[in-house]
Amino acid sequence: MPLDTDSPHDTVIEFAFDAATRRGSGLRVVFGWNPPPYYAYGLSADLGLHEELCRQQVAALAEVLRPWREKLPDIEVVQQLRYGGAVNHLVNASREASLVVVGRRIRTNPFGVHIGPITHAVQHHATTPPHLSPSWRTTDAYGRRGEHDHEGSGRTGFR
Repeated sequence: MPLDTDSPHDTVIEFAFDAATRRGSGLRVVFGWNPPPYYAYGLSADLGLHEELCRQQVAALAEVLRPWREKLPDIEVVQQLRYGGAVNHLVNASREASLVVVGRRIRTNPFGVHIGPITHAVQHHATTPPHLSPSWRTTDAYGRRGEHDHEGSGRTGFR
């Protein structure tokens, strides 16, 4: 399961923990990250800065998963922090997984509705079946976020 610590979605996390419970397996959470561009320039010279950024990412990931680990303590959760984009890490992790759970953030634009690039890549390149879990959050052509109407009207509101 890939996870965005800036905007985690309980729907995706809940499905992943539920699938692990039903399968009697553990859960591997893959977190691909890139430092902000202004940090990347100095990383080769300052290994301490790189280690501090890694610690911050690990702490953020642990905080997002903490309520779920407390709720379902029998599920073994392995956190994998990987430097770089998420797609390659997810496709590689799919080789050892029985299911890949990916949040589906729907993007709307003048030419129709599209899934995001990570979901698209996992759907086409993962070696195990992906589950595209709706995250209910959408973005329009300008990157503004909105929420789906859960009552089924299909309308989306943007702020």
